Amino acid sequence: MLSSDLLVIGRQIKTDFGGIVDLLCLDSRGDLTIVELKRDKTPRDIMAQVLDYGSWVKDLSHERITEIANARLGEKDSLEDAFRRRFRTELPEVINENHHMLVIASEIDASSERIVHYLSDTYGMSINVVTFEFFRNADGREFLARVFLIDPEQVEYKTTTRGGSKRAPASTVEDICARADEKGIGEQFRRILQAAQRHDLYPRPYTKSIMYTHPTNHSRMLFTVWLRSEPRDGYSMAIAPERFAEFYPIEEESAISILGADRRRDAYENTNEFMSRLDRLFKIIESEGNAD
Repeated sequence: MLSSDLLVIGRQIKTDFGGIVDLLCLDSRGDLTIVELKRDKTPRDIMAQVLDYGSWVKDLSHERITEIANARLGEKDSLEDAFRRRFRTELPEVINENHHMLVIASEIDASSERIVHYLSDTYGMSINVVTFEFFRNADGREFLARVFLIDPEQVEYKTTTRGGSKRAPASTVEDICARADEKGIGEQFRRILQAAQRHDLYPRPYTKSIMYTHPTNHSRMLFTVWLRSEPRDGYSMAIAPERFAEFYPIEEESAISILGADRRRDAYENTNEFMSRLDRLFKIIESEGNAD
């Protein structure tokens, strides 16, 4: 409920400074996120704690992160496998380039709000507060509302432009297509982009890939196209047909029958084939929507 872009790799993790991190998570970019539960702590205590944990997390090595994750995941699983299942892509070779801090509370006091805005606006720290509110309506249905103090996209922008982010400014779609041009496959990338735009899909660029999502939910992947390290055919794809069923009026079985079950790397060797399947899928979606 906090974010679909987080994989929990540890709970109650002891730091080298004597503290205990409530939740330690990894996102799809390989960045760590500290999740601290406010409970009955004072504003001064919670902010001091989360900053202390941030100072510890920023220097964690790949080996230490793997050790923490494997302790939680157990012998039958590994960080690489859990990451692949969660995000449908490989664990980056370099992880923990940046870290993020989230405080979870039922409400936020004025002091904490001022501190978070100060750290984010002035120093570009990736820090935020999330509140949850519970509601029950007259017919007994229950709802839980999630509210971020600062829009997550604004936090990311400030971290990149004002903070000490070790990652270069985020790539744009044009950047990825330019890299595809260098590999001689720019045309394929642009044709897939155009096919996605025909259906109002949102392109979310990364360093070497473009993840396509529903226009209102930019964290849940529908499919991703990324540049291969070796030339070969130039690009690979990861496709999640079950995600289409989450956002569109189509049965999961129908989406799987068109796109294939659990389509991952090298699933489509032909750009025309993929575009044809995508168009076919949306024709069914549109017909189902009109029927409703």
